[in-house]
Amino acid sequence: MKGSAFDRNEEANFLTRRGIERAAAGQSGALEDFEEAIRIRLTLPLEDDPIFPWGLSAGWINRGDVLARDGRFSEAVTSYDEGIAVLGRLEESRAVKCRLAVAWGNRGLALEAMGQSDEARQSFGRGVVDEPEDDAQRLHSAVARVHLSRVVEDRKLAISEAEQALDLVRELESQDVLAAETGLKARHQLCGRLCEELEAGVREGDWIARVTDRVEEALVLERFWERRGVKSLRSVAADLFRLGLRVYRVCQPHFLAEFVLDAMDPERSPGAPWEDLSFQGAAAVALRTAIDDGAERGVWNAAERGERELAIIGTLRAADQRLAELQRPAH
Repeated sequence: MKGSAFDRNEEANFLTRRGIERAAAGQSGALEDFEEAIRIRLTLPLEDDPIFPWGLSAGWINRGDVLARDGRFSEAVTSYDEGIAVLGRLEESRAVKCRLAVAWGNRGLALEAMGQSDEARQSFGRGVVDEPEDDAQRLHSAVARVHLSRVVEDRKLAISEAEQALDLVRELESQDVLAAETGLKARHQLCGRLCEELEAGVREGDWIARVTDRVEEALVLERFWERRGVKSLRSVAADLFRLGLRVYRVCQPHFLAEFVLDAMDPERSPGAPWEDLSFQGAAAVALRTAIDDGAERGVWNAAERGERELAIIGTLRAADQRLAELQRPAH
């Protein structure tokens, strides 16, 4: 075998780094880079130095990520299994725990894409780090719990997983964009499962306050990152905004206008994504529907109730007018 073990390991490192760069850029050749790095590392005396199997595990896991991206999910699972097996032979450390959490989580996503929900659930569960020791472990464990909250069927268990995920990243959300994204996704899962009460026709109870509080937290967090030039959180935030609009419109229409303006008016809330079409469209539909619903209730209810409905309609129309003003081009 040409070259020393050290030289061959350095060559594999180069290929792995290049593969990561190519994969991140969506370029071809990443899979070949990882496979060649794996081939080289399999020639190394893996028992002599833990850095050799550590690098080998990276090759297998990165190879799995590329295969999953290309829709080759079964092959990806096999590749993740190889990487996990290598990591299992290393002394347990924080770095090993973190890489295992990533591998188990990505393996679960591949299994989920294959429709193997039970196996995916088990894989996500293995990605949870018990008693995380640092921020990286907390983040990886939170990601795993968000995945679990999405795939478990039991509603209470799903809510518990989402709440635990949120608790893990709450203190990290203003420091790390991935932590913020994970926190938003945890709130999305939590609120979605809580809103099953709405689907069941329940109009009272603690679930309404829990949903609206988490939605408003999420929008504040998204605006925090918007002011720092980060727009990648908008998609999840927009989903939460739509959910909040529905809960307020159906359960608490007297608060709907305030919710819309707090979320959309940059004079009230710096960083508000008022120009985003998904936010604009959702707000416009919710306001118009609420105005129509209120007018209908005002016609058929007693006089004093009708006056209350008219007052609510007034706030909704004012909010609608303010959004229209924001969308007019400046002169």
